[in-house]
Amino acid sequence: MDHRRSRAGYSRRRDRRHVPKAPCSLSDVQDIVRSVTEGIAAAQDWGDNAPRARTILARASQALALLNLQAGQPEAQCTLFQLRTWLTDEDWREQLLPKLSARVRSYWETTFPKLGPDAVPTVTYAIDRLDTSQSLQGFFGRPRSAYDVRQAMDTAKVVFVCPSGSESDALVSCLLIHDLHRACLSRQDTPREQRATFWAWGDELTALDSSSKGFLAAIAEQLRKYEVRFIGMTQMALRLSAITRQALLQNQSWLSTCAADSDEAAFVAKRWNGHVSSETITELPKFHYVMSVNLNGTRTTPFRVRGLPVDEVFAHYNNPEGVPDLVKAIDSNLNRRPLRDILADLEVLDTTVLAHHTRHRPSRAGSGDPTSVID
Repeated sequence: MDHRRSRAGYSRRRDRRHVPKAPCSLSDVQDIVRSVTEGIAAAQDWGDNAPRARTILARASQALALLNLQAGQPEAQCTLFQLRTWLTDEDWREQLLPKLSARVRSYWETTFPKLGPDAVPTVTYAIDRLDTSQSLQGFFGRPRSAYDVRQAMDTAKVVFVCPSGSESDALVSCLLIHDLHRACLSRQDTPREQRATFWAWGDELTALDSSSKGFLAAIAEQLRKYEVRFIGMTQMALRLSAITRQALLQNQSWLSTCAADSDEAAFVAKRWNGHVSSETITELPKFHYVMSVNLNGTRTTPFRVRGLPVDEVFAHYNNPEGVPDLVKAIDSNLNRRPLRDILADLEVLDTTVLAHHTRHRPSRAGSGDPTSVID
């Protein structure tokens, strides 16, 4: 746990030719359904009080993930936004149901029609909120995505994920955190000695903790065995939920603090068993830190570190003339497309998905209705 304030995101690397795949197996479908359902449920603060909404969301996620498993074609993959279409467009759903197994169809044909009219809006509110931001439409509404945390873990480059500060931040943070957890657990398929160490940095930990409803504790407790290291940074450790704070401190290998007020300083100093006083912490100069680390399995006594401003340490990397080439490299490595193109595809994605699975083409009039059969 680190009290320093910085801008950090999730580490990852991308092979320039890599394109994330659809679910490869039924076990992938199960993991995706759990990640989406738990992420949205945590952001909406459903807890144990919305079993109906959880079930509808899980079932809808399952149906779309199974369709993606069958689709093969990347451009015909369903996104989060198709959850809303599946739940609100009965004709669209009815045309796709025959592509699913009888066991999956049974819920939608027998149970779902009996639910009250207030059941669906509880679930679609979350998607409606995402749909108010063009940047989030571009991030979550792209079937052929460049975001793949598992690929990042295995190949170890860096990406910064910085939410925009909108009211949808809690939902975005929850989806990212649960996806991180899903990707980490998926490393079970890789022998321990072959797992590259992966560092995940979470800034503004208080906000992340509030969004994830304590799910950060599961990350701190479980992911070390998969060679994942989570660094949490916050200015106010006392504002973290008790379960998150306890999990971080119980599993810590590194504890660091800069200057803090008396209450925060006393809290951190107590973790060092009298080796450092709270007064020492409150009087630390700028860019000075007290920290302890695990070294060869043994925790060191606290020691002081003096840091430097980033713009001094990395001044020799400042190259404004190279920015255009850097942007081109990013575009190439991430297969990045203009937002306007992504949004245009999202407008017709429902039709594209339906056409792919029913072997119909949409009419040229742009009505969205499939009118001609593909030979």
